[in-house]
Formats: sequence, structure tokens, C-alpha cells
Amino acid sequence: MSDYQHSFESGTFPLLTPILTEGYFFYKKIFFIFTFFTITISCSEKKEKNLDSQVIMMKVISADPDARPVDNVLSNIPITCDHYGQGCLSVTKASVLTYNVLFVEFSSSKFAMKEAVKKKTMRFHNWVFDNIRDEKILVNFFKKNLNAKFDHPEHDPFK
Repeated sequence: MSDYQHSFESGTFPLLTPILTEGYFFYKKIFFIFTFFTITISCSEKKEKNLDSQVIMMKVISADPDARPVDNVLSNIPITCDHYGQGCLSVTKASVLTYNVLFVEFSSSKFAMKEAVKKKTMRFHNWVFDNIRDEKILVNFFKKNLNAKFDHPEHDPFK
């Protein structure tokens, strides 16, 4: 008679033995740890990758072949990172659809999101697009071609 048949006939089951003895608490701990890590991993926030200026400009130029950088000056005052919050790396002014737009690069999407909310403007990954909020054609351009968004829907003046 095999061990399996013997244990079946005697009323004990090898798979249930750890549950019926002190090993039950070991399996309970393992189950808890597994559940905890599964929830932690599934609830972690998505990290957006940072995009460099070449990627952004190629996307803009592919949608508007006439887009070009212009002097980074507004009313004879140079626009620098001093006008923007923490994490600002650079500010580039470009003509898009004949409008002047400020492309502000941040070190992370977290800093870009904070600044976009503060300025009530659009962002894409680690970039904030300033001076577009009042122009519906620019808002639609950035939504369609760069998948940019307002982080708070109530900031979108044209929704």
C-alpha cells in the first residue's frame, strides 16, 4: 500500500498537515507578505520618462513644418528658469502656428506637473507649454500632436 493510500485511509492528508499543525502560521505569514508586495507593486505610481528637447521639437515640427525657435525675450526681458518653479532646466521660445510658445523643460514630470497646475497650462511628460492657454488653436494642437494635457480639467478653458 502506498503512503498516499495509507494516509487517505487513516484520515490524514499530507497537504493539510501543515495547516493542522503549527506550520499554519508560517503559511499565513507567507500569504500576508505575498499579498502586501502584490498590492504595493500594483499601486505604485506610473513614472513618465523624461523627454529631451530634440524629441519635443521633432514632434512639433512634424505637425507644423513652419515651427522654429525665436529669441527668448518677452518685452525686452529674457525668459529664464527664474520665472518658473523648482526643477526648471531650460526655457525655449518657439513660433508654433505663428504664435510664440514657451517650452519649459523640467528635471522630472513631478516638477512639471506642479508648475503646470500653478500656471494653469498644459504639460507633456517633463515639459510645460506656457502662453497657450488663451489660444484654442494652440490648445488643440498640443492635445492632438503631443498628447499634452491640463492636469486639472477645470483649467482647460475650451473643454
